[in-house]
Amino acid sequence: MANVKLSTKAVGSIVKIKVNGAAKDFIIVHQGLPSSAYDASCNGVWVVMKDIYTTSTFGNNNSYKDSGIHTYLNGTFYNLIDSKIRAAIKQVKIPYTNSGIQSGANGLSTKVFLLSGTEVGFSNVSYMNTEGTKLAYFDSASKRIAYNGSSAAEWWLRSPNTGGSNGVWLVGSDGSFGNWYCYYTCGVRPALILPSSLVVSDDGTVSTNTAPAINASSTNLGRRTHPSVSATPLPMPTAIP
Repeated sequence: MANVKLSTKAVGSIVKIKVNGAAKDFIIVHQGLPSSAYDASCNGVWVVMKDIYTTSTFGNNNSYKDSGIHTYLNGTFYNLIDSKIRAAIKQVKIPYTNSGIQSGANGLSTKVFLLSGTEVGFSNVSYMNTEGTKLAYFDSASKRIAYNGSSAAEWWLRSPNTGGSNGVWLVGSDGSFGNWYCYYTCGVRPALILPSSLVVSDDGTVSTNTAPAINASSTNLGRRTHPSVSATPLPMPTAIP
């Protein structure tokens, strides 16, 4: 199978990463650094799981850095990812709310995370901070819909409802925004950022292999070669008496 660099895949493409031994579909939602609101560590290939992986409460309050879901994603879930891909996942700093918006070098250090309301395309929503920038993939409500089994379902964002300490924003089953209490159960769609140098095979599997290089150093590429003819004369046959 042919390998191509992950950086060449279009936004919206599906790639596969093994989680707990099973290949899971991830959507490429952005290529490169989204904006200056992000630390340079975020310059890579952004992917989010296509479907809801599990359901969970958010935490004891709506602080993402202190949440149980942040701990789960960077512990239990992270350790379920294929070991070679796990080692390649970028350690990044993402914009988040912590007594105001923290961004750039002050962002939250993480490897696996939830997307923010801003990143999935919500804007001008009361009590929702602007955490980062809209990612390229999320240009409509339909792009936000995710499934838990055969049914569309709600999934958590990392954005707190700033009107209190318990409300957390989420994406509804129809792709609209909503919010629930942090101690309610909601879907989880893990997101992560991969180096653009990783490769994707024909079936979409992401690997740390390298694309085969073509050796073009020979000027006879594509030509048949012939053995050289010796310039030394062959000995004459001996006469038979």
